[in-house]
Amino acid sequence: MKTSRKDYVKTKATTIKTNLLEILQALTSQTTDDALVVESLANIFSSYRVRFGQKLAPVRLAGGKPGRHSAACA
Repeated sequence: MKTSRKDYVKTKATTIKTNLLEILQALTSQTTDDALVVESLANIFSSYRVRFGQKLAPVRLAGGKPGRHSAACA
C-alpha cells in the first residue's frame, strides 16, 4: 500500500531550555525517593533529544601542581 505525503502530519517540536540542576530540583521537590528521581531522569534522556551546553564540558578538578590559591586555603 502506497502512502501519500498528505497522510503525514508535520509538527514542530517544542524546545524547553533548562539546566540539569533545575530538572533535579523540580523532581526532588515532588518525591524523596532517589531511585524514582534517577528513573525519571533516565526516562527523560531516553524519551527526548537532550543536548548539553558548553558549561557541562569536562573540567579538570584536581591534579598537577597546586595553584597559588591552594596553599592559602589549606
